[in-house]
Amino acid sequence: MEEARLANEARERELAEGAAAREKRAALDAMNRRAYDACVPVWKELKARAVAGVVAGADGGGGGGGGGGGGGGGTAEVISGGADAEGGGNLGDVKEGGGNLGDVKEGGGNLGDIKKLTKRILHKAELRVALLTPDEVRKMAPGSWVAMGTSGLEPLEIRTIAYALKLAGVSGAAALRFETIILEKVAALPADDALMTP
Repeated sequence: MEEARLANEARERELAEGAAAREKRAALDAMNRRAYDACVPVWKELKARAVAGVVAGADGGGGGGGGGGGGGGGTAEVISGGADAEGGGNLGDVKEGGGNLGDVKEGGGNLGDIKKLTKRILHKAELRVALLTPDEVRKMAPGSWVAMGTSGLEPLEIRTIAYALKLAGVSGAAALRFETIILEKVAALPADDALMTP
């Protein structure tokens, strides 16, 4: 009798813990989706402009890992308009205003942040994962995943990459290792970011 009662209590505890874990995963997934929906259109716009040569100097020489997080030019600064946003120069203004970066230059906005982010998108393989279709991500060579990590990535970028990897359903040891690293970082991120709240 006692064993049956203990087994029932253990089963109920497992079900409750499972439900809590599912709720937590769903909340994290929703935050990752919001980050993805906010970042990817901006990143695609910047990449398209760089390819078209609109962002002067954005594709300037050099390769490597891209910019770090300390000097501005990150995704959050460009999306939100950065510290200089009262000058009227974030990417949203450019996209809505007919699409030339002259608007940013004349407004005295954050053209520097836009250039830095464009350079990061073009040179940081981790960010490019979010710009590929899920099928293209699945077809990436195993060796391309080996050097990927989270160094220098902002919380918004980590969430965006996590959602892109979820959409792709990656497989292979190196890709799964990278996805595990990203998911560990996501689990440690605070949920109080203004962009992450619905």
